[in-house]
Amino acid sequence: KIGNSLLDVLEITKPENSSITIDEISNILSNISLDPNTEGTYVDEEGNYKIGLIKGKVNKTEEAKYIGREAKRRYKEKMIQELKEQIEEQKDIINQQQIKIQKIPNQFIFLPIWLNIQLLLLKRHNKNHMNFFMWFIF
Repeated sequence: KIGNSLLDVLEITKPENSSITIDEISNILSNISLDPNTEGTYVDEEGNYKIGLIKGKVNKTEEAKYIGREAKRRYKEKMIQELKEQIEEQKDIINQQQIKIQKIPNQFIFLPIWLNIQLLLLKRHNKNHMNFFMWFIF
């Protein structure tokens, strides 16, 4: 059996810079039952809840992010890890781009030679197109 109330399953930590006392928090949690057969407010492991006349079920399971010191710490660590992974992905992209940039000068080393070859081939093939080619290049 997991306990009778939320007080039995949650660890209380006093909120920083708050006038709420541990006793007040304990009193609230002890009044929220874990038994769905209770007449008062309850919440159970399957996500069913009742608060006064309001009754329902939580549709999706969410990871606790903001309730409790440990949940906040885990959420913060998860976010930090995700950001570190994004930084590494961006570093990889930057490195790939830097490699491409370094290759650019090498690609243009052979451009004058290529142009000379094209000119020679064009001269041999057809002198009439030579003027057009010279105009297009220069």
